[in-house]
Amino acid sequence: MSNYVLQKEEFSAFFSQVSENYDFIAPIKGKETSFEKVTNDDMLNLIEWDELPLFPIKHFFQPKDEPIFKYDKTTAKDVNSKPRKTVLFGLRLCDLNAIHHRDMALMNEDFTDPFYKERRENSILIGLHCKKGDEYCFCGDMDLHDFFDLMLYEHDECFIIETKTDKGLKFAKKITALDRTDKAIHANDRITENNTRIDKEKMNKIADFFTSEKWEEGSKLCLSCTACNMLCPSCYCFEFTDEPELVLLHKGQRMRNISSCQLKCFTRVAGDFVFRKEKNDRFKHRIYHQLQYFKEKHGVTLCVGCGRCIRGCPKRIDWVDILNKM
Repeated sequence: MSNYVLQKEEFSAFFSQVSENYDFIAPIKGKETSFEKVTNDDMLNLIEWDELPLFPIKHFFQPKDEPIFKYDKTTAKDVNSKPRKTVLFGLRLCDLNAIHHRDMALMNEDFTDPFYKERRENSILIGLHCKKGDEYCFCGDMDLHDFFDLMLYEHDECFIIETKTDKGLKFAKKITALDRTDKAIHANDRITENNTRIDKEKMNKIADFFTSEKWEEGSKLCLSCTACNMLCPSCYCFEFTDEPELVLLHKGQRMRNISSCQLKCFTRVAGDFVFRKEKNDRFKHRIYHQLQYFKEKHGVTLCVGCGRCIRGCPKRIDWVDILNKM
């Protein structure tokens, strides 16, 4: 694949050309950094270039509340409109791999989520190399892969852009603000400092620790606030609800809502039976799904080591530290 160069002074021109045909989503600084649609040049000054956004990109693929269909007695009507073409800009390697893992779960030979698939097919993933992790990051322990359409590496007054896919190359060729370059991406360009903290031997043996009482060090502090699930770029817990109209009860819509395995009601079934009634069981389930269950089915851990679940926890429950002490 070819490499391109984008001069920093040309970034506004790059945005203008891209936004003619795509929604441009980027990490925008605020009280907490989150991914938002960039609508004007002034917002370009708010793009977060250095720190990992607290809120992940997943809500653009899996909205918090999503109508699936409207119903009227025995008939149903699709209410989802075709998604716009979207450029997702400034994604760190952890978030890019989280998308890759969600693809495995939601677009595989056994099951394909049509809503998710359509959004993915209409998106271009543009990464931004992360030079340094923070105190909670452990992405270097998680065997992440180069999963992106394009990746930006900062070099003084410009960005060197690596194209990885045919989609990314086709996109780059259309953007006049990008120039072909013979500059290569070197090993030093790919280094991310301060990004290891989990004991990989313990992580690979996590099945042996399922009955350990040490997990209660975390679960006894847990507030079941679900911040860990909401901030996780990989988690895809959801539930369906029917919302009937208040007057005509035979009419309504079915919704898919983001949910959390940390809620007691998440595993409640008919007869008011709850599969994971105890908080410690729910606390362990999230970690074991991330490190063991998903890997048994798909060959990789669901966790990408971004550390958001620890960073965003109001009690700062550090399950990595708990696992390391097993």
